Amino acid sequence: MRFGTYYRYKLIKKLKIDRYINASSKWLDIGCYDGTILRLIDAQEKIGIDLNVKKQRDINIIQATVEYLPFKEQIFEIITAFDILEHIKNDSLMIKQVENKLTSAGSFIITAPHEKERIFPKFLKSWLNFKKWKHIKYGYTQTSLKKLFEGKWRLKFIQWNTDLSNFLYFPLQFIWKILQKFARIIINRLIEIEFIRTEKFTSPTGHIILIARKE
Repeated sequence: MRFGTYYRYKLIKKLKIDRYINASSKWLDIGCYDGTILRLIDAQEKIGIDLNVKKQRDINIIQATVEYLPFKEQIFEIITAFDILEHIKNDSLMIKQVENKLTSAGSFIITAPHEKERIFPKFLKSWLNFKKWKHIKYGYTQTSLKKLFEGKWRLKFIQWNTDLSNFLYFPLQFIWKILQKFARIIINRLIEIEFIRTEKFTSPTGHIILIARKE
């Protein structure tokens, strides 16, 4: 498992985002990589898509692009895209594709960085975003995300305070590579601290979680 995947999974569990998935009969995870998140969260039927697919015995992963999702209309009750939108050039087309594949009252869950999310050290922000992480853009704001949802959607935003995890990003990456069990303990504690900090100090430059319900 990758460092970022573990952190993302613990965040999903802490915010109880998985309850939307657990209640759904058919779930599509966009940009699923090797299907780790799909394995860790329960749903009746799971499908993942990614640009680069390694065949998995236990998870159905399809090679596809978000600009054309190769599924029937209104087939999924839940679609997720964890830290994917900032990698997509035509993000508005992706939203239209998702809307087309969701059932009535289906939900689309997105996590994405704020466009002004702090990175430490600051001078590495461009390198991390555009070289290491292969972003198309730095990120989003609540306003820019709202503009992508032109149809009938009910939007719920959560602004997650990432100041501490971004400050510790490089040390945690190093620890993860040599002592993964210890790194997991640190990340678990870090998520708890960030949860408290998010409630006390809502950061406009953290991570955005969006739960968009189709109406």
